[in-house]
Amino acid sequence: MNCLHYRQLGILYSLNDLVSECDRYIWKNFDQVSTQEKFLDIDKVEMEKLISSDELVIESEEVVFECLVGWVKHDLQTRKQYFPTLFKHIRLQYVEIDYLSKNIRKEV
Repeated sequence: MNCLHYRQLGILYSLNDLVSECDRYIWKNFDQVSTQEKFLDIDKVEMEKLISSDELVIESEEVVFECLVGWVKHDLQTRKQYFPTLFKHIRLQYVEIDYLSKNIRKEV
């Protein structure tokens, strides 16, 4: 939970090693970290960096999609413009067909 706080401090004070270490932790624990309230505060650039990484370790790609939708809806007026760009990072080939038709279709 603290990794998001320390990551923001690292960005604020240009502590690149700290940011990199936090990123590695987030990628390895994305399922848990992405559900934290603080995760909703990251900006578009940081969101894109996190969800587009090949280092991302997740239970399923659906986790990334749900995280993205939650992030956009947190500030819908500002963030809805970013959805198409960020959605391109969802690895649809790893999403269950049933989930695609029931969930993703209604958001896109």
